[in-house]
Amino acid sequence: MLFGYFEETIPLSVRLFLRKSAILKGGPMSFTINNDMDSVEILRGKEERIEFREGFSKEVIKVGSAFANAEGGLIVLGADRNGGVVGIEEAEELGREIVEGFKKHTDPQIIPEITTLRTEKGTLLLIRIPEFPLKPVQFDGKCYMREGKKVRLLGPEEIAELHLRSLGLSWDAFPARDAEIGDLDLDRFALYVEKARKAGRRSFPDKPLSELLADLELVREDRPTWAAVLLFGRDPQRFLPQAVVHCGRTKGLSEIVDHRLLGGTVIEQVDEAMTFIKRHIAVHLVISESPERMEVWDFPLEALREAVINAIVHRDYREPSDIQLRITDDKVSIWNPGHLPDGITVEGLYGMTHPSRPRNRLISQIFYDLGLIERYGSGVPRMIEALERAGLPTPLFEEAHGGFSVTFIKDLYTDDRLEEMGLTDREIEIVRYLKKKGEAKLSDIKDLFPALSDKTVYRMLQNLVESGILRASGEKKGRRYTLK
Repeated sequence: MLFGYFEETIPLSVRLFLRKSAILKGGPMSFTINNDMDSVEILRGKEERIEFREGFSKEVIKVGSAFANAEGGLIVLGADRNGGVVGIEEAEELGREIVEGFKKHTDPQIIPEITTLRTEKGTLLLIRIPEFPLKPVQFDGKCYMREGKKVRLLGPEEIAELHLRSLGLSWDAFPARDAEIGDLDLDRFALYVEKARKAGRRSFPDKPLSELLADLELVREDRPTWAAVLLFGRDPQRFLPQAVVHCGRTKGLSEIVDHRLLGGTVIEQVDEAMTFIKRHIAVHLVISESPERMEVWDFPLEALREAVINAIVHRDYREPSDIQLRITDDKVSIWNPGHLPDGITVEGLYGMTHPSRPRNRLISQIFYDLGLIERYGSGVPRMIEALERAGLPTPLFEEAHGGFSVTFIKDLYTDDRLEEMGLTDREIEIVRYLKKKGEAKLSDIKDLFPALSDKTVYRMLQNLVESGILRASGEKKGRRYTLK
């Protein structure tokens, strides 16, 4: 049966809670009645998987196809964009029309699961769209993806990657165009086997190297895969010229101090990139209780190394751009081609756990075997923790210019950045004072601006608190302000 009826008329309204294991995952729906509400409210944290629509149109099918290409979702018909119940007419007939519409306009065909919910304010249709196992699903010949609360049209490369992932494959597992076994350096591969054994990450049977290559899917159809070429090729750039790391050190806006183009295997690129970074960031010797002096770099090397590895392992090698590593006086930024994998958001990276969805599965596995990757999904949290221990700002993660970047900042509150944030000269002076003193009371800031009233100074401090720059603690008279 397609239709399940919740026949009881509910007074005033309904608050509809969707549990992780409930409607979005195919389990039973859970309803909680709330008589003082006049709209349908969705449990926080899952709003990106809910779509409210007042009525049925082809756009509903388009949204459904986008949900099917992501993690599934729910379309609520008969509600305005805020979840207010407006109701629909002839629910059963409309339900049949919806099913036929999905059959006609989606390929492979989506069969939605529809439930009717009757409230005092009107009838709702709940259309559950499961994640489709074999992607992509097309809507009138085009492929869409639900990202956050938006529906995005996918390009050809994204469609190909989506299809590979649904088959449990990745691009790097396919034979490299024009490459032959002789293009691999078997000595490099033998060294990997030895290191992986010593690290205890992988055990290998006593076989010829040629057979091990096939066992690891580094050779298919008697040809090296893209992963084999990038990891163990004699000249990877002959087949993928874009498989390089472009490093640059600049001063001011445009003065180039040093730059290098790093080629070779992706394993070699990690150490070469770190060598370039260490050449251009400062290191200080600190005397501690231990007999040896401790080296303290501008940025923790383990965090920088993690970012370099992530860029090399997770970049989209089909894109013609190279990885760009840029060092300036106050920051290090690393940009790689390719958006974040589906299901991973920039906001989610700031949490301490997030799913691991490697774009290049074989390359990721070899890096793990060598100990270059500690544990899948743990790199970003360890990066953030290293910066916190060093007293540095959390790195800035961004999706920009068709790729993903991570930026390490020495000082989050430079004058330039504060001006970019729209702060006034007086507010910038307050931040400078707190950077120097650590904390301040209203009276301390009043001493900076003796001509201003207490009310004006207090308003400036509140603006900085609301902007997320300052933290206020304590009661009014003893309130203290510190930088976040």
